[in-house]
Amino acid sequence: PRKQGGPSPSKQRKADQWMTWQETVIPGLRSVFLELWHKTKGLHEADSLTPPSRPKSPCPCGRGTLLRISVVAFTTIADVEIEACQCRPGAEQLLCSGLFPSVSLRPTVAVDLRVLELAMKLFVHMPPNNTAWTAAMEDLLSGLGYTLETKGALQRHFAGSLEWYNYLHHQVDHALDDQIEIYRQSWLEKREQADRSSERPQAANATPNSPNPADTSSQPQAADGPAAAPNPAAKRGHRRETRADVFVCVNTCFTQKRNKGTADPAKFHPETHFVPENLSTEMEDYVEGMRAKKPANNMQPASKKKKTTVEEVPDEENAAEDGYEYSLKVPRSVLDPCEASFTAADQKRDKASTQFYDDTALMALLCPHDRVLWLVNIHSAGEKQFNVWLLLETLFQHLPLDIWVGVLYDIACQLERSALRWGFLKRYIARLAFAVSVFHAFGHAWACQLIYHPRKRLGFAFTDGFEGRVDGCREGDERPEAQGRGAGSDRPARTEEAATHQVLRAADERSCSEGSALRLTSVTEV
Repeated sequence: PRKQGGPSPSKQRKADQWMTWQETVIPGLRSVFLELWHKTKGLHEADSLTPPSRPKSPCPCGRGTLLRISVVAFTTIADVEIEACQCRPGAEQLLCSGLFPSVSLRPTVAVDLRVLELAMKLFVHMPPNNTAWTAAMEDLLSGLGYTLETKGALQRHFAGSLEWYNYLHHQVDHALDDQIEIYRQSWLEKREQADRSSERPQAANATPNSPNPADTSSQPQAADGPAAAPNPAAKRGHRRETRADVFVCVNTCFTQKRNKGTADPAKFHPETHFVPENLSTEMEDYVEGMRAKKPANNMQPASKKKKTTVEEVPDEENAAEDGYEYSLKVPRSVLDPCEASFTAADQKRDKASTQFYDDTALMALLCPHDRVLWLVNIHSAGEKQFNVWLLLETLFQHLPLDIWVGVLYDIACQLERSALRWGFLKRYIARLAFAVSVFHAFGHAWACQLIYHPRKRLGFAFTDGFEGRVDGCREGDERPEAQGRGAGSDRPARTEEAATHQVLRAADERSCSEGSALRLTSVTEV
């Protein structure tokens, strides 16, 4: 009987199957897959593989189980028999013959690896749709004279084979990357040791070089003067106000959702681009807590003396209260209506319903090459600012301390205002420059455009949407993920593992075709 509050028998059975795949079957298949890939030269010579067959003599362990399996290839369906036991699991026998099982322990269907490879590559360039794929396969095989027991039976088996074959690919790639990194570090250590051993010691009485007349670094500093602050910009030959080192863009894609109550057991991509959920919760609590307080004393608005206002000031009363907050270059009379207009537009737009979806959208941080750097799940009906702070915090944790970042966002004016008002990312704010993505810039007030339009913003050069595209950041956010949409798919909701797979595969395909590597770019390269 089912325990009160516990999972249903079907969910528990599925969770057990997933655990068996992840902890037992897949680890044992990694070496077999590598050997097979090398032997067949990337499946180029897969026709030379021997089909699985029943052994002439039973296994000495005496625990063998006879399995009858239907093998699905491009143009045939064949029945084979194998004996599976703990000494030689059925999954290993099938993989050695270029096949992949549909379930972990006692499969009844196996799919040719070349069929799975084609499906994997196809679903990188279009929304994954196992229903349409298997329906087409059944029609093709039926036309060739092959029939299945029941119509639609292939769908469930094929989906299981494809899902776990993908997972095997991820684990093998991750293991190879780890080995390459180990050898790389070992080579670097040997090179450093060789360099140190080949260095010539300097003479003890060597005459020092004469100082350059223009070099003032050797001059003593006045005792009553303050110590010179470190200035990383001096090393780079430019000022903070005129140039950023890297550019990133933040945007949200509301086509990516996950239905309520349909979550599969946890399965994560080894190279996931998703920020962990616990960090998202911590950032949300932190932001809400900061907003509940008054702004810090050292973050109070600047003097409210009367300044020149703009046409957006509606009346004399508001004009008297107008001014510039903190170090912002746009007056309050412009920022307030700008914030109100975007808030009203966001409330009228029913982007996603939290009644039907647990995850309502994805927010992504992208580099200038439209490659996804990090993703975060959105659980609310609209965008929330803490997700942006979470993505930027994650970025800065992976950057050197002297790197300045230019951020493009739909409402960058309000983003910078919140950062100064509440102290968000206070330790990084001096290295941040904000601009509005060019596609959204014209929705802002004219005075706001003068400051935050990327073509008018100092330090952004021609970076208005990356790679010359109109709002290329938005395209980059939605295009890789659009390939993983669930529209028309048998899977009603995406998973983080599947979304990461689509992002990585799409990036690899585009990198190969464009001949460029995944990297952050400097404005000097634009």
